[in-house]
Amino acid sequence: MLKRAKHLSLFFRTAVLLYWPMIFLFSHLPQIPGWLVRTQMTDKTLHFIGYMLLTYLWWNALSFSRRPSLSYYFTWLTLALIALYGAADEAIQSYTGRTADVMDFRADMLGAAAALVIMGLLELRTATAAIIMTVIFTLMVLAKVDIFIFAPWASYAVYFLAMATVS
Repeated sequence: MLKRAKHLSLFFRTAVLLYWPMIFLFSHLPQIPGWLVRTQMTDKTLHFIGYMLLTYLWWNALSFSRRPSLSYYFTWLTLALIALYGAADEAIQSYTGRTADVMDFRADMLGAAAALVIMGLLELRTATAAIIMTVIFTLMVLAKVDIFIFAPWASYAVYFLAMATVS
């Protein structure tokens, strides 16, 4: 059991270290990519999903053996750190030609809070399934737009990997 916990911890730490720079990069592109605009998904939805996944990965990278609760200090620390990052992220967007938006920050915080509530109410596997299903739904909406112009088989790979992850 201890070996499994170490593997899970390593998995989540690796995942958050890969995901965090990716979310930073996407939020600082000078323009929203055209393929993303064509999904007709609001940027608030993307902020919500992005920060929900970030919070989930962050939490499990550092404290996956405990559920978030109102009385656990790490719950509040996580929310504060995600809020600090979200505020800084919005503030420095002006340097990339984009504008800071309080509503984007609100969507970030709602996503973070949703992840903590889901993980607090549900057992780890069930919480993981709920969060992953939300992310997969978003990926499927994105996959309907031909973002893989030069490699149409990649759309099938996205669907396959999404469903394999849930399985």
